[in-house]
Amino acid sequence: MARFVFYLVHGTQFYWLRKPKIEWIQPGSMFRAQLLEELRGAGHDAEFRLIEWTGRNRQRHRLDAALQLAEEVGVRGEHEFQVLVGHSHGGNVCLLALKDDAVRQRIDGVVCLSTPFLLFWKAEWALKLLILSFASWLLATTALVNWSLGGHWAAIPVGMALILAVVIPLTYIFVVNPVRSFDLEANTLPLVSKPPLMIARCPGDEASGVLGFVQLMARLIFTVEARIGGFWRLLSERLILGAAIVSLAILTLVIGAIYLEGFPFVPILVWAGGLVLIGPILFGMPLRMLIYGLSFGWDLAALTVTYSMSAEATPFGSWRTLLVRPNSGEEVPKPAHSETYQHGEVISAVAEWAAELGR
Repeated sequence: MARFVFYLVHGTQFYWLRKPKIEWIQPGSMFRAQLLEELRGAGHDAEFRLIEWTGRNRQRHRLDAALQLAEEVGVRGEHEFQVLVGHSHGGNVCLLALKDDAVRQRIDGVVCLSTPFLLFWKAEWALKLLILSFASWLLATTALVNWSLGGHWAAIPVGMALILAVVIPLTYIFVVNPVRSFDLEANTLPLVSKPPLMIARCPGDEASGVLGFVQLMARLIFTVEARIGGFWRLLSERLILGAAIVSLAILTLVIGAIYLEGFPFVPILVWAGGLVLIGPILFGMPLRMLIYGLSFGWDLAALTVTYSMSAEATPFGSWRTLLVRPNSGEEVPKPAHSETYQHGEVISAVAEWAAELGR
């Protein structure tokens, strides 16, 4: 008879002050009751240990949870098998804990339920787009100042909004500087080969759909920025900024002269055309930070200036994947993202897979 110790790690929780009670990891839940019943029916026994972490959608909280999990994993007893079970970002917590060699040697298997596996890699070209964004901001700000001096006072609130939209992200990037403190190696999921990994998913997973849409939007923004800024590709950052400043001075003088001649519609057309050209670059960086912050966590938002990130259905390595049909016959369907830990077929597959580990 084998004895199993399951470490249960919940996923992201959205709350203000007090974290809600996560039902599926509690005693008497469908997941624990059915898993225990099926293992005992096969002649085994099981114990469940809960890993309570903040559940905040922040990468640093997931790293802290991985350290907590690593401390909780004990030495295996005789005929004992230890299995990590993580739902949603709890699966990322489990894999990050495996970066500790001692934990990897003590764990016999990992189960990830509806996990969006976070991957990061360097993107040197993204810093070029940051320089373009800053140069575009100089150009647009000068345009709005010139416009307001011509009596168009509506340019003032627009200018203030522009400053807030660009200066706040730039200040966060260069003052708080989360990029410098980001450790790519510490945040990279390990190549999974041992212990064995089982992935269970349900079609129509809402979280995967949202993250996929975010990646699509970010990639489109990147593409538009790169296309428009392509003619600056061969120039250095100093030349770009220098050319932008010189151009602003010349354009300001020229348009000021046009105002004195009494043709206000000409500068309006010039600035409107200019904003169409630089708009995607101007607002691309704040938009990317916004959509990444809402989906991946605000501590990862500023990383878009030097890193690319994605949420994938599988990590690197080898694994066993189970895709189950959604439960049918319910009046109100459960969210697909939460269905894996309350789906009888998934729980039976986990019990059968665990029994194979104990043979």
